[in-house]
Amino acid sequence: MRDTWLYLGTAGMVAGAGAIVATGRSAGREHQHHVLTSMWVCLLAATSYLAMSQGLGIVEVGGREVYFARYLDWVITTPLLLLGLITLALPSITSHGQSRDRTALVASILGADVLMVVTGLVGVLASDKGARYLFFAVGCLFFAGVVYALWVPLYTAAKQAGNRDAYRRLTSILTGLWCIYPVFWLLGTEGSGTLGLTTEVGLYAIVDVTAKVGFGLLLVSAVRTFRHAPAGESAPRPAAVAA
Repeated sequence: MRDTWLYLGTAGMVAGAGAIVATGRSAGREHQHHVLTSMWVCLLAATSYLAMSQGLGIVEVGGREVYFARYLDWVITTPLLLLGLITLALPSITSHGQSRDRTALVASILGADVLMVVTGLVGVLASDKGARYLFFAVGCLFFAGVVYALWVPLYTAAKQAGNRDAYRRLTSILTGLWCIYPVFWLLGTEGSGTLGLTTEVGLYAIVDVTAKVGFGLLLVSAVRTFRHAPAGESAPRPAAVAA
């Protein structure tokens, strides 16, 4: 059954990539980067799931099977997901003479995100339970930093760019889905062991597909409603954003 979940995860990501491309065909040329990024997020995840279904990217640590391939997936795909939100909030990153400040903000968000995943990987590879919980806690601190950046400076920037509603909706969805992962960790084989490994694999597959495919489709659907920014404007304005 474990392999079935992994195959379903692979198929879901591939189908999702196709759906994102099809949905994004009507997006303006200036928004095609959202389509391509979302597509590659799904294809990278599909590769990870396919590898795990073949027994690759899995090691045994202290009697536990650790699916470290999912962390290799996350260290690439989560920054790409965040870039979708970042470019929505900061559509013209070099405008108003603030390029250095904005670049520092982007680097801080992506750096915290990568460290969140890396500390999680270090933790699950530790055989000592105390070390696992220590690195889990450190990873949660980096996650809190990412959430703060999304909801304070980036949200402010999204309001100034005229993309507040789309940004708020997408950020709410992504934040909510990402908050599920620490719960799975605590209940799963790395934490308390309340969930069996098969259940854990299945739940991760469901949330992964939802977070990557679902978020990608919503992002691409949102930017399809944006008009192209006329010359002199610093950001695209939404023509219509569904509530």
